[in-house]
Amino acid sequence: MNMDTKQLTTTDYEKVQVYCPTFLQVCIPVNQMTIYLICSSRMFQMIMPEINSDLIEKLLKELKPSKSPGPDGIHPRVLKELASELAIPLTKIFKSIIDTGRIPRSWKIAHMTPIFKKR
Repeated sequence: MNMDTKQLTTTDYEKVQVYCPTFLQVCIPVNQMTIYLICSSRMFQMIMPEINSDLIEKLLKELKPSKSPGPDGIHPRVLKELASELAIPLTKIFKSIIDTGRIPRSWKIAHMTPIFKKR
């Protein structure tokens, strides 16, 4: 895929094709096989976390209000101040995602900007 065309990538494979060459240029791999496995792997193993409203409320209260809003446009200060009210609805949403294995399409949209940092 050509970055100059500014096409929307929709699959994991397309995303890997766009970003992998850049990361390969700026990273010093242990060996080429390691990079290949990282870039081409499609299998992930994950232990499902225990989600409850107390945990969600605690995490919301730990948000830093000085940070910028995420892609949803909701400022962390709002989330932090409404932590008690948002904990139960968010818990239901997260549990539903885990139970069904389906993530809302709008949650999959991201604006990624790799930033080169000198070592």
